[in-house]
Amino acid sequence: MSGGFVHPNRTVVAEAIEMKKHLMSLGVPEEAIIADPHARHTTTNMRNAARLMFRYGFPMDRMALVTSDPNQSAYIENPLFEKRCLDELGYVPYKLFKRLSPYDQEWLPSVESL
Repeated sequence: MSGGFVHPNRTVVAEAIEMKKHLMSLGVPEEAIIADPHARHTTTNMRNAARLMFRYGFPMDRMALVTSDPNQSAYIENPLFEKRCLDELGYVPYKLFKRLSPYDQEWLPSVESL
C-alpha cells in the first residue's frame, strides 16, 4: 500500500495506513501487507515501492503490478509522468510493461531507485 499524509492538505491520515487497515478488516494478515506512508505523490510512490521491493528481496526478474483507479493508472503510463520522474528524481524508478486492465499495469523496479 502506498500513499502518504497528503489528502486533504495537512491531514493526519496516511492513505497507505488506511488501506492497510481496510485489507486487515477483510482478513489479510498484517504481516502480508507492506505499507509506505512516506510518499508525497506518484513519483515517490513508485520510487519507494521499488526500494521496498529491493529491501524485502522480491525477485527482480518477475513483473510487479501497479494498481490504481483508471485515471491514475493512465497517468503513470503517460510519457509526461516519466518526464516528471526525471525532473523531480533525476531518473525513472520503473520500467513499464503490459497493461492488464484499466486498473493494472506490469512493471519492474529500477535499481537506480536505490
